[in-house]
Amino acid sequence: AGSVEAVNTANNHSHDYGDQSYTDTIQALDNAGILNFGYDKTVVTEVKGIKIGLVGIYELKDHLGREEQLKQNIAKVKADGAQITIVIFHWGNETETVPDTNQMTLGRLAIDEGADLVCGHHPHVLQGIETYKGKNIVYSLGNFCFGGNSNPGDKDTMIFQQTFTLKDGKLKKSDDINIIPCSLSTASGYNDYCQIKLEVDEKQRVLDKIEEYSNQI
Repeated sequence: AGSVEAVNTANNHSHDYGDQSYTDTIQALDNAGILNFGYDKTVVTEVKGIKIGLVGIYELKDHLGREEQLKQNIAKVKADGAQITIVIFHWGNETETVPDTNQMTLGRLAIDEGADLVCGHHPHVLQGIETYKGKNIVYSLGNFCFGGNSNPGDKDTMIFQQTFTLKDGKLKKSDDINIIPCSLSTASGYNDYCQIKLEVDEKQRVLDKIEEYSNQI
């Protein structure tokens, strides 16, 4: 109902209740018609006649040990016809606003291997955005729909939108992005689990924060 179309299942909680619960989760997503990818499972889907490849990597356990999996998964979606490749990482250190060297190495490697957009999560706070070889690496989206804490100290989050344009089947270079600052809660003193789009001064405050964090990369 919320227009969730695809999810990355590669994260540090996906197997909290064992392999059976993970299998059940995949089945529930399949039954709901929600594309799911992660670990060695990749997806190529079609949007407006364009094939989109989706790759999900869980970095936290062995860090740069994921390099080969990353390369293979990107190569797999390319072989399956992906014209645009998006890589989603579960990575980084909780509450740290600057990406660590593992994030930067893997994010840039993804671009080197053919990714057109990289996005990450796990730190539970926003991190900056790097443009590398003309492609965006959004190091951390922060929390968005987050039920793990009744009152997170930092409720800032964002929606990152990017429009891709292809001409004659080839991706054109584009800076067509839109950052929508949000709060994960409509209440300031507790988490009511209802996201809200920020406006005016609060919107600018979060945009300034993202710019500051980006300048630190």
